Amino acid sequence: MKAKIEPATKALIFFEYQVLDLGEILFERRNLFWTGAIVYQKNIGSRKETKHTLRTAGCPSGVIITEDKAIHIGETESDTEQTKPLLILPAAGLGRRVGSPPAKELLLGPDGQPLIDWWLDLSESLEWPTLVIIRHAKVALQKHLQARQLRRQDCGKSKLTIALIEPSKEWAETPLRAKAYWRQRNILAFPDSRFSPVGAIVALNDELAQNSGCFATFAVDDGRQWGLINCNPAQQRLLICDKPTEPSGKVGDLAFGLLGFREDMGVVLLEALLDSHFDHQWREVRGKFSQVPLESYVDLTR
Repeated sequence: MKAKIEPATKALIFFEYQVLDLGEILFERRNLFWTGAIVYQKNIGSRKETKHTLRTAGCPSGVIITEDKAIHIGETESDTEQTKPLLILPAAGLGRRVGSPPAKELLLGPDGQPLIDWWLDLSESLEWPTLVIIRHAKVALQKHLQARQLRRQDCGKSKLTIALIEPSKEWAETPLRAKAYWRQRNILAFPDSRFSPVGAIVALNDELAQNSGCFATFAVDDGRQWGLINCNPAQQRLLICDKPTEPSGKVGDLAFGLLGFREDMGVVLLEALLDSHFDHQWREVRGKFSQVPLESYVDLTR
């Protein structure tokens, strides 16, 4: 549904509630949520208007999606909050390798907790805002994340945003579908993975101060089942491929488990990965890239 916002800009607004009227913004029941505690008017049947705040109305968080960016409604973020990286967790896959459960992210991990909770706990400890991208059909995962949203609000933690998308072709397309949420620095990770040392994720963010992209890397015997890179910082050149059929032909091919990128490099990197998935051929990307070595990396559903 389109809405008018002052100053005039087209927007799609997603919300889970009855029809609401907020000034010049009209919107209907949808499935995303937005943050803050602002006053709105609720229209019910006879159009009796009652004022509420989003928080007491039980609407945990979310955004307005515009043509080119996400506008956060309600309380504005502090300068410190705005400079933090965004942790992106793509969770829109079908989980075919583990029998296509309703949500593989809710399968129990080695600690007895849902796989995705390890990452949510980590982002809370770092106080990083987090974006989880899921399909509309993942109702159980959506409810689980909504509960975590409320917990974060009650504890004053950094934001947790849920982005609902239609099914994507491959994992690299998932964050592209949600690029409206990206920040200046972004860290992409997989909810069904574990890595060490944990401090590598902080080092990844630090590297983005000087580089357009950074990868947390590890060596593998058979690269045909992994995303691989070959990084040459001196030449500001990166070779990248998702599950290549052949090595790059250069010394130093490594698998990557986490990907950090600045906002202006994200589309280039992810589109190169997406294209390479279909023909398994290496793509070259120009820019400043670096690596952070991992001691271990495990895909728990592989």
